[in-house]
Amino acid sequence: MKRLTSCAVCALILLAAAAGAAPPTAGWSPPSSEVKSCLDALKNACAEGDEAGIARAAGGLRAAWGDAPDFDAIAGAALDRGADPKYRWIMIDSLVLYKRGVEDAAGARALLSMLDAVSWAGGDDAFVRAKALTVEAGMIALFSEKGLIRERARREFGRRLAALMEEERDAGLLAAACIAAGRAGTAEAAPAMRRRLADDGAAPAVRRTAAGALGRLNDRESIPVIAGVLEKTPDRRLHGSGAFALGSMGGEEVVEPLVRHAGRFDNGSCANALRRNRATVRRMLDDGKGAGTENAIRAARIAGMKDALPRITALENDARPGVRRAAREARDALNRALGDPFPGGEPEGGEVKP
Repeated sequence: MKRLTSCAVCALILLAAAAGAAPPTAGWSPPSSEVKSCLDALKNACAEGDEAGIARAAGGLRAAWGDAPDFDAIAGAALDRGADPKYRWIMIDSLVLYKRGVEDAAGARALLSMLDAVSWAGGDDAFVRAKALTVEAGMIALFSEKGLIRERARREFGRRLAALMEEERDAGLLAAACIAAGRAGTAEAAPAMRRRLADDGAAPAVRRTAAGALGRLNDRESIPVIAGVLEKTPDRRLHGSGAFALGSMGGEEVVEPLVRHAGRFDNGSCANALRRNRATVRRMLDDGKGAGTENAIRAARIAGMKDALPRITALENDARPGVRRAAREARDALNRALGDPFPGGEPEGGEVKP
């Protein structure tokens, strides 16, 4: 057996106890020949960059483990800085398959302690740390939901992510930190992500993942920042990420930026975000008196809300010229979508005001 650090041994003792097995320092039994063969094949495939071989070996390893993963092998690989980074990445990723089997606080703490030793190791490989961060975030969310860890552990994770976002320069690790913040539900990292998102010089992947995480966190303070991104970015994918984030948050305040910037890229992102908020748009149309009525009409047109036609046609008689104009345009567009050969016909309710 590979000699492990004291941190790993402590973690493995707890893990083994949680799994009902003997810890590796007392009565540890070596892996079966099948598991050892899969591990060797995986190491060789990683060293050679053989993607097909990696997939075969990883699948064989997980099949051989079944419901009894070799946590000793996983921790040994995760904590071994001399091992191939891809091999370590795969072994850390395999923990995702088994996290739902952890049912007590000791097992939860042990898993998180082991991942902590990789996630926050400043001199370690950024590729490996990024995987550890995202896996740890998923575990924190699950263990919090199950009551296996206290809320302060989640908050502390968020504070550490925020500090990393302020100091780190590796784009892959920064993107992983944003994903981790959204996955773990850590609002403590939101201010740092807003700053990264607003930074035109930041890597596109970092800005995209920051937008997605802020949407997942329902961070309302980021709405003006995301709206600015929709207005200015030349990056089609970032535009799509920002639109998706606003659509995830929802509410009347996201309708205006989605409508205003729907035409910047012909990618349907803003339209899809508005479709996710049909109920909000309908409510704004039904109210018909607020400052957002014109945007609600345009939103219904962009989102293809054909069921909103009766309300839209009624608004063609509104006292406000902008509302009347938007209603006529929306009525024509939606009728064309319905195949009406006379989209400019008079709406119900009498004469249309100019």
